[in-house]
Amino acid sequence: MQNGPIVARELTTQEAVDLVRPTGAIGMGLVTATPVALLNVLPARDPGRTSRPTP
Repeated sequence: MQNGPIVARELTTQEAVDLVRPTGAIGMGLVTATPVALLNVLPARDPGRTSRPTP
């Protein structure tokens, strides 16, 4: 449930990967909108990471 306003901003690939929790899921639309850079970086992250970074 969203409790406040959503603020849009551009992220680097690494910043976006850091927002995905180890048990999270990523939904994607059409094939042309698939974030290839994000998918290439996800497997390289630390599998032991358990918390979200503080902005």
